[in-house]
Amino acid sequence: FLSLLIYRLLEQKLGNNYTCTNILETLKSMNFDNIEDQGFKPVYERTKLTDDLHEISGFRTDYRFITKSKMREIQKKSKGRE
Repeated sequence: FLSLLIYRLLEQKLGNNYTCTNILETLKSMNFDNIEDQGFKPVYERTKLTDDLHEISGFRTDYRFITKSKMREIQKKSKGRE
């Protein structure tokens, strides 16, 4: 139930422009290469949906190298611990 609720809330925040399936597939495809002892490099294709997800989340992961400390900050923010 909670998963469905979260997807429905995401759909609303994204202006009902995307389906749950679109959102889920996009989130699953947002992968990163782990550059040993340095950080992470995004390896997913940037789309309108990824841009919109970044906009509503308040952080970006699509156009730059992400240090390990910055990734920890993003993970805390995504879990609501910030």
